[in-house]
Amino acid sequence: MQVFPELLIEDLRGEIEPERLGRQAGERGMPPLEAAEDPVQTEIEEYVEAKKNEAVKLRDAQLEEVDRHLDQLDQAVLAGDLESSARKAATEFREVEQSELQALKARLHEFERRRRDFFDFKHRNRLDREPDYASPRTRLLLVGLIVLLFVVESGLNGAFLAVGSEGGLVGGWGLALGFSVVNLVLPALLFGPASCRVHHIRKIWKAVGVLAILGWLGAAAVLNLGLAHFRDASADLSENIGAEALSRFQASPLGLQDAESWLLFVLGFFFSGVAFFDGRKLIGDAYPGYSRKHRRMEDARADYDDLWQDVVDQLRTIREEGLDAIRRTAHQAKSQPVERRRALEREAKLLAAFDAHVEQLRRFGTMLIEEYREANRSVRFDRGHPEAHATPWTMAPPAAQRKRPDTGAVDEVDLGPLNQQYEAALHRVHEEWERTQARLDLQGSISRAGSPGQNPAVDGGS
Repeated sequence: MQVFPELLIEDLRGEIEPERLGRQAGERGMPPLEAAEDPVQTEIEEYVEAKKNEAVKLRDAQLEEVDRHLDQLDQAVLAGDLESSARKAATEFREVEQSELQALKARLHEFERRRRDFFDFKHRNRLDREPDYASPRTRLLLVGLIVLLFVVESGLNGAFLAVGSEGGLVGGWGLALGFSVVNLVLPALLFGPASCRVHHIRKIWKAVGVLAILGWLGAAAVLNLGLAHFRDASADLSENIGAEALSRFQASPLGLQDAESWLLFVLGFFFSGVAFFDGRKLIGDAYPGYSRKHRRMEDARADYDDLWQDVVDQLRTIREEGLDAIRRTAHQAKSQPVERRRALEREAKLLAAFDAHVEQLRRFGTMLIEEYREANRSVRFDRGHPEAHATPWTMAPPAAQRKRPDTGAVDEVDLGPLNQQYEAALHRVHEEWERTQARLDLQGSISRAGSPGQNPAVDGGS
């Protein structure tokens, strides 16, 4: 274990330079022969003492870390610790149950009410199929299609009507824009949705649906034929184009003279038809009110499922945390004696390394002092031996290490009873998990239950 810095006599000698200090002092006759102390030698001694004190600080810091680790280990794990983790999980299960039970019942009741309402509607209206309506994404695409038709039709009609128009291309496009609004918006927002009533079980609503279809056919035919006659009249450069177009339409509605006018009529009628069927799809299922009832039921189903999933996630988190706590406690009980032995072995190695480091420092300090004294004597003019150098130098012993109070080491664990307690704690957590699910009726979400006409199936989550 390399805790203390490596000591090299060359490095120490290079830092303190004992021979240089000894010669400088000796040339000046220092210290005096009768002096009991040598200030220069004291500097070398303080340098060695500083190195020793640094080692003591390192030793004490490492010993404190060992003490903290041993304090954690010297706490016996009792059977009650395992039971406490299981009891804590059971308490948290009940808290979730108390806080979420009423909300689950309320949302389940709302779903059941919406489901009964849906099936009552289905039975009353003799529907034997599932509703067919566009998803939000499909509805967005349908709206985009109508906008695209509006742009394309306005552009094509503007190009056709520009011929002979007093305003030219701009005037033709202005007229085409107003025509497209009527030709596309009315079928999409009025005739198309109203035509769905033709599927209704009541005759009065069927009549409304039939009238909407006939109304669209008539309006689309009249509007597009009128626009085609307007184009014919404008191509002939008539002075009063509107009156001329109306006269021609009244005299012969299908008597268009130009192939381009027929093309204008066919394109306009086609675009109006697309808008008409888009309008039928936008409002939902072809049977009025069917998709709305179904969406309400599905929204209630989703609300319940969202809360169900949230509660299940809460319970699962409590279960996993409880099981993890039990496993950690059992592992701690089994590993305590082994970890304690390792910590004590580390402490013994640390102290042995410290003793070796201090002993080496003492030897090197003695060498440095002797080198200083020898250099000092070799250059003194009196060739004498100062009284301060008469006594061999000795390093003061390092500060004593701390004494750890005897807290009582944890004995080896009997794995038989511990395993029984461990299994009992795990079993209790699983048992409380299953009981809480049963009390909350959380064995499966409605979405995984199958047909909405049946009770939710059981699907265990443990």
